[in-house]
Amino acid sequence: MSTQAQKLDLIQWVASLDDPQLIQQLTLFKKKSQSTLPTPKRVFGSGKNVFLAVTDNFNDPIEAFKDYMP
Repeated sequence: MSTQAQKLDLIQWVASLDDPQLIQQLTLFKKKSQSTLPTPKRVFGSGKNVFLAVTDNFNDPIEAFKDYMP
């Protein structure tokens, strides 16, 4: 059985559930599985030297968007 077929089978099974306790357990499982994903740590100064140079015409209007400007 392909992964896509397994997903569809699970969706149909969950949709047919009537037991509130089982639905609650599935909801808790979903929350736990989403919260276990590691989040990258932010590092102060990590964007330093990302933009080395900005052109003099950076704030000038873009010709391609002239039709959309007032």
